[in-house]
Amino acid sequence: MLDSNPLLEAFGNAKTVKNNNSSRFGKFIQVNFTEHGKIISAKIYNYLLEKSRVVQIQEEERNYHIFYQLLKGANQAEIKKYYVKEIEYFEYLNKGNSFDVEETDDAEDFLQTKDCMLKLKFKPEEINIVLQVVMGVLYLGNIVFIEGQNNSSEIDEESQEDLKIAAELLGLTTESLVKILTSQKFTDLSTKKIIEKKYNVEKARMGRDALAKAIYSKMFDWIVKKINAAIANADSKDQKNEKNRRIGILDIFGFENFDQNSFEQLCINYANERLQQFFNHHIFKMEQNEYREEKIDYSSVEFMDNKDIIDLIDNEKSSIFKILDSEGITPKRDDNNFKNVVYKIFGNHNKLAEDIEGYIGVQHYAGEVFYDVNGFIDKNMDQLSNDINDAMELSKNKLLNRIFKADEEPKKKGAKDKKNDAPKDVKINKIQSDTISTQFKRQLDELIKMLNASNPRYVKCIKPNSIKKPIVFDSIDVSLQLLSAGVLEAVKIRKAGYSVRRTKEEFVKRYIALTGSININNYKSGSNVNFNDLCKEV
Repeated sequence: MLDSNPLLEAFGNAKTVKNNNSSRFGKFIQVNFTEHGKIISAKIYNYLLEKSRVVQIQEEERNYHIFYQLLKGANQAEIKKYYVKEIEYFEYLNKGNSFDVEETDDAEDFLQTKDCMLKLKFKPEEINIVLQVVMGVLYLGNIVFIEGQNNSSEIDEESQEDLKIAAELLGLTTESLVKILTSQKFTDLSTKKIIEKKYNVEKARMGRDALAKAIYSKMFDWIVKKINAAIANADSKDQKNEKNRRIGILDIFGFENFDQNSFEQLCINYANERLQQFFNHHIFKMEQNEYREEKIDYSSVEFMDNKDIIDLIDNEKSSIFKILDSEGITPKRDDNNFKNVVYKIFGNHNKLAEDIEGYIGVQHYAGEVFYDVNGFIDKNMDQLSNDINDAMELSKNKLLNRIFKADEEPKKKGAKDKKNDAPKDVKINKIQSDTISTQFKRQLDELIKMLNASNPRYVKCIKPNSIKKPIVFDSIDVSLQLLSAGVLEAVKIRKAGYSVRRTKEEFVKRYIALTGSININNYKSGSNVNFNDLCKEV
């Protein structure tokens, strides 16, 4: 279990402007114990890996740690096998202009990552394939497109070598990689003939980045599955004992508001709204239970709810996510049209901020955030063409062959698809039939179910400053974090009722002297005293 953490951090954590080791995915770790407290197994659930980071990073940020670990820590054999070069050479890494992390040795961490993989029962061949895929993604990003005849895209001559290396690492032929990056096949509905349509340069770039993101995210999911298989301890005789206990640890992204916010931040902040609602309900319920036990009237204590924000984002009938899904299936889908529809329908909503061109503003519980809608629809649809899926299924890279083929397995077994009666020879990617927002909402629903069945405790992590230095306390920054973490909401709930409290024993010992008639020496701590009755007397 402990070995899973460095591995997950290598592939799922990155340096951001606020954190040198920020988790760019959410995780829920369930740890199972015997009745005597011995750990017998565990399982990890992962949520919404930030795929866009693979192809685009902000200034002073880094991509996922594994890229830097491999490039800095590869031995001579690995340098030759994976075509390792300097970090600055790769387009997916050099845009952040930040290659190091303070007090972190990427080369040493790379050795630890590989060691953890071995301990978690990854075969040497599987480790080799994973590292091939990691480098293949980097070389994909170096493929440059130029405009050819009739506005079509072609591979720039200067990136031909990178193209060949990318194809080799990904287990494809150079010709097949060129084809899926620069064109797509369609079936003419009237003639039933297959037509090949050439991409323009912009479309080719988007397709290349979509492929890189899909490869990396599918590989990450596969790594989590491998970890779960290693820590499941399926052979243990203790597994089926009804007296077993379990602890769940939720480590999920905090509220985010960067200089530039996109679809990922909306999903992350939506998750925080859902979890904040759960937190508020839990704290309020605890307050009610305490008042009930003390026989205190708690009808005046009102619960601060953020349901209106959640409904704005994901209500089943009409919401930002619903409009986003609808716009994604229109023939001429357009991000700005999606934004305009949101403001047309919800213009008077009290949680929708002012209308600014190109942005959707939401008044979250933790503050106002404006989201740049550019790219929203494509990120939400997150679909690859059948040409790409077909090519990746034929990849000689065993990992890519397996993870892309896995999406098709359920469809190939049945003769028809219940939704649209598609014949069995028509390929439909089941995972991609749902949008990212729909998948994420479903994951959160399952998470909230698990939390509702638990007895939660909270640890709120507050950083003293944003400059990542010791012995520096920034009160403004801390105040903002308290707001974002929902701590102030808990204070409001406590403040609405009886906020100042003492135990009955503390009360008696503090005020007994005022009675004059009761000898305090008769009520020493630990003596058999009914403080409930004594409180009434005092």
